[in-house]
Amino acid sequence: MKWPADYHMHTPLCRHATGESGEYAAHAVAIGLTEIGFSDHSPMPRDDFDNWRMYASQLDEYVAQVRQAQKDFPNLTIRLALELDYLPGCEDWIRGLAARHPWDYFIGSVHYVSDSWAIDDPQKLSEWKHRNAGEVWSAYFDRLTMAAETGFFRNHRPRGPAEKVRSSPAAGLRGTLRKIPACGKKT
Repeated sequence: MKWPADYHMHTPLCRHATGESGEYAAHAVAIGLTEIGFSDHSPMPRDDFDNWRMYASQLDEYVAQVRQAQKDFPNLTIRLALELDYLPGCEDWIRGLAARHPWDYFIGSVHYVSDSWAIDDPQKLSEWKHRNAGEVWSAYFDRLTMAAETGFFRNHRPRGPAEKVRSSPAAGLRGTLRKIPACGKKT
């Protein structure tokens, strides 16, 4: 059986993964993958934004590590990417990151439904007890739609508590899914 490419891999620079780029590449070759993509959580304008992404000063180091893996594994297609949290008003920051390197793609993620709450942050999961799940998922789908409309991203859905996923508003999902195909990559 041929495995599909894995385009959502993180390195230790994002502070919640283990294994170096070369180790991931070696494993990919060993299991028969022909293509992979590294997509560490991008830095944010402030390094203290949260504790699960690389610092701005590490971006070039990340790129160098992926480029080295590309050289070390020439028979494996290795894509260079970032997973970027979409926050309204941060579009110029994203454009700036886009201009720094020749990225293969950006994965757009919506972890934050407000400027201070990441819905899948293990340290903030208790916040769900104080929120209406329908309102949270409505805000999530609103931001996901806004992210798609920028044309910057492929989509990435965070993992949330299963009981909250079951209560997600279907109308928000349907509306978002209808809009995403029309949101082609903008140049």
